[in-house]
Amino acid sequence: MSWRFADPKEELKPAFKDAVARAETQADWTFTAKGNWMILPTRLLEGAGNESQHFNEAMIAINSGDQSFCAATAEDLERILLMLESAAASEC
Repeated sequence: MSWRFADPKEELKPAFKDAVARAETQADWTFTAKGNWMILPTRLLEGAGNESQHFNEAMIAINSGDQSFCAATAEDLERILLMLESAAASEC
């Protein structure tokens, strides 16, 4: 999952890092915040290579070659998003 804020708020980064670290997941996950903010499986990030020049190729290889990983990460992402939702609710 990738997005770009029109007006990024540095104070949000810890909430994203915490959600990725604390969610009970089947795969390892990474949060990055460069130009785009991303929550993605570490395996995809590593497959993309330096500067993510092979991101699309890595994504296609995983999508076409490892459906069990895709299913597991879909479940994981739901858990991570629930952690973010819970964090946002506790801030209100």
